[in-house]
Amino acid sequence: MTLLEALSHIVSNVYRKYEINGEEYVRKIIQVPLKIPEWTEEHIVCLIDDLLKNKNIGAKYRDTISSNKS
Repeated sequence: MTLLEALSHIVSNVYRKYEINGEEYVRKIIQVPLKIPEWTEEHIVCLIDDLLKNKNIGAKYRDTISSNKS
């Protein structure tokens, strides 16, 4: 049994009379912060280069992307 399953089961039993779903409750209460790293100019240039390599991007968008590289 995972920690989420155990907590969900406990919450469901404790709040049974209120018909609270334990898993939904736990997912709302417990949140894991995510740290998104700061992008450098090098990261942005790599992203633009990768986008320009994509064959599915039309000429209109390719020109817009390309103009933002410099």
